Amino acid sequence: MRIRDLAADPSRQVLLHARRNVSPYAYLSSVDRESSTVSIGIQIQEAIMDHGEIGSTLRTVNLDNIGCFKWGRTQHGSFRFMGPSRKEFARHVKELYFSIIDRSQQVLLPSLYTRLVRVPEVNMAMSPLRKILIFLEKRGSISPTDLGRRLAGGEGDRARRYFTLLADLDFVKREGNEYVLGSEVGKLRAAEVQPPELYERILAEVIEKRSKYLHEVLHLTMMVPFLRWSNAYYFPSYEAGHLVEMENGELVSNYRRFYQMKHEPMTEMNQIQRILDIRVLSMKGDYFAGEPEIFRNYSADADNAAILEPIRAFQ
Repeated sequence: MRIRDLAADPSRQVLLHARRNVSPYAYLSSVDRESSTVSIGIQIQEAIMDHGEIGSTLRTVNLDNIGCFKWGRTQHGSFRFMGPSRKEFARHVKELYFSIIDRSQQVLLPSLYTRLVRVPEVNMAMSPLRKILIFLEKRGSISPTDLGRRLAGGEGDRARRYFTLLADLDFVKREGNEYVLGSEVGKLRAAEVQPPELYERILAEVIEKRSKYLHEVLHLTMMVPFLRWSNAYYFPSYEAGHLVEMENGELVSNYRRFYQMKHEPMTEMNQIQRILDIRVLSMKGDYFAGEPEIFRNYSADADNAAILEPIRAFQ
């Protein structure tokens, strides 16, 4: 662009200022000439490593409206600019990028429900729920107080809270002072779903529809590491557009970068092994490989949620 064009278009001057002072990857998101303001976005380029046949991919993610700049003229006629500092701009970039990671994790969760119930810690934490269902299958009815007496310590208290959860999802219903199996169990039976698959299906649906309740009320936080390690693999694969073959160091690096945390190597190895145990990932030679069914479901949901579309920071 010629010098006189820059003078005629102050927004281009703002862009040059932003590229010099906050990021060379800045771009114009929007321009409001009436208020003499420009919103600046940034392009983030990520190399998605893949040791398979397709090979590595370079992915560009646009983050819109990271910061607003205002232009004006000095008394001598030269341009002056007001806007965020490099540090403030970088903080906004970081916040918005992490919001993409969080959205991806939320979108991935439904594709993992049936596998999460096989995690030993999750399975054990939800054992009161399974005991309620098994008891109702065999005895027909039970009261929360009666079940509480049959269970030890705090497990009885947790079981009583599960009655509320199961009733809310129509897996049990109240009749007088007792509970019996609800209509949703009848639907599964009509579809010829039998124990133990019946219980697994119900537990998966509980996680799907009430994950916030499980986390906030029942404190089932042990699901979080499994979801994060899964996202550390499937989000880059989604960016690449295919299941990648990822080495251990790359998976660990993704996890640490996405979640800004680092564990002892033994802890990381153990958590990754649990992901392999429930077949969220598998080994292909020396590399991690994803499950096609998980990737298909996640990709469809991620497309619908448009998780890689530019994020509007100041709406």
